[in-house]
Amino acid sequence: MSPGHKRQAAERFVAEGRCSQRRACRYFRLHRSTYRYRAKEPDAWMARLRSAVRRVSGKHSAWGYAKVAKLLRDEGWQVGKKLVATLRREMGLRVPKRKPKRRRRGTTTGLPTKATYGRGTSSTTARCAAARSRC
Repeated sequence: MSPGHKRQAAERFVAEGRCSQRRACRYFRLHRSTYRYRAKEPDAWMARLRSAVRRVSGKHSAWGYAKVAKLLRDEGWQVGKKLVATLRREMGLRVPKRKPKRRRRGTTTGLPTKATYGRGTSSTTARCAAARSRC
């Protein structure tokens, strides 16, 4: 049983008047400081984190969630890449898709062509042609 569940059960016992707070804590083996603990609202922290994610993602729009998470950690935020990915998905911040490769335009013969090497001067071309004819 988690401390949160123990706290809820102890609160129920005390609210119904079954026993005192001390006895309820002793029965559930719960520290009294844990019984009195109230969690802080994560909204303020999460709002600041969302604005930081939006700022970094806007600055580096081509970067994904892992690099954005790394930049946030470098700034001092304690976040993981899964949380950054979830926030970016909720906010609609996605990396733009890559443009498709530009295709060749025009007609092609479909036949392979032989590459020409060298400077292409007439003397070089003549020597290469002579060497090919001997083989």
